[in-house]
Amino acid sequence: RSEPGKRAFSSVRMDGSRRSAILIGSVPLKTTEEVFRLSAKHLSGFVHQFPDGEVGTRDYWIRCQREYFAANDALYIPDDAKADGPVRPGFQLRPGRSIEDVSFPDIGYSRFANESFQTFKRLKLEGIFSSDAKFQVSLPTPLAPSWGFSSKVNGFWKEIEAIYEQAMFREVSKLCALIPHRELVIQWDVCYEMALYDDELKDFPLDTVGTRQDIYDRIARCANSVPESVDIGFHLCYGDIGHKHFQDPSSISSAVSLANGISSTTDRSILWIMMPVPKSQTHNEEFFKPLANLQLSDETSLYLGLIHMTDGVDGAKKRIRTAERYYPNFGICTECGLGRRPPETIPDLMKLHADCVAL
Repeated sequence: RSEPGKRAFSSVRMDGSRRSAILIGSVPLKTTEEVFRLSAKHLSGFVHQFPDGEVGTRDYWIRCQREYFAANDALYIPDDAKADGPVRPGFQLRPGRSIEDVSFPDIGYSRFANESFQTFKRLKLEGIFSSDAKFQVSLPTPLAPSWGFSSKVNGFWKEIEAIYEQAMFREVSKLCALIPHRELVIQWDVCYEMALYDDELKDFPLDTVGTRQDIYDRIARCANSVPESVDIGFHLCYGDIGHKHFQDPSSISSAVSLANGISSTTDRSILWIMMPVPKSQTHNEEFFKPLANLQLSDETSLYLGLIHMTDGVDGAKKRIRTAERYYPNFGICTECGLGRRPPETIPDLMKLHADCVAL
């Protein structure tokens, strides 16, 4: 692990009076440049890593990965296939083919990142960003596409996961070779693992993958695939399907436990871990109490996803004051990416970030 204080931004209180903030990833605008310019306009000074908005084919998280499964000659979905998971039929091994025939030579992420970084670099030269601003790349953990697009019959998805995981780590290596490490931050989106961790979803019980330690190990492999010279963070996610969670947590305890497991299992430094705070828990002090059990390294900042457009500054202030009783220093953000929100609401939502960092 790196020494405390060696990370790029060492405190969630940037100047003694303002908190720092992060953008989780997706922004529903048409181009990367629009996202960068709007973000810089409203967030410079307290946000120091800027995502590209996951625009275009990436606008609905992992959905863009389906084409890479479909392009694989060894995989297919039978015409009479029925859903074997909560959403859709998964890809199966084509008759006469073996698992050794399955490969993912390219899954797009390094290409997307490099294209966006060229825009980021140009805007930085124009003075739109400060010289120390970083480009944030958001990646799903390999479990999400592997489970999401593969057949669940006889655990076939696990065979795919082993192959897809290596493909993702190759993408990490490629993008780290293309983008200067001092200007790069990688955020891992931890969503399916969060669903498993609570072990309360009928279609996705914990024993799907084994134990909580198996979850820690998966996430640690993601972290350790990134060079130490590149900052990383984790977005613990309860989803945003139809602007709803796949499960509304009644306590932040699972996120705290998962964060502790990630922190203790991962061999490298972690810049931040982010946890969602539902608006429905604003007046529930019991929700926040487990924050007292959070055990992060000195180098790791906590960010709480407590900014909600529906109750604005007043609601955020209430959640901040309650959380501070159990974990005094943290940054702020929204619960999830902004990609499923109406585009016309984004400027006001970014302004809300600016209003909340002073709380």
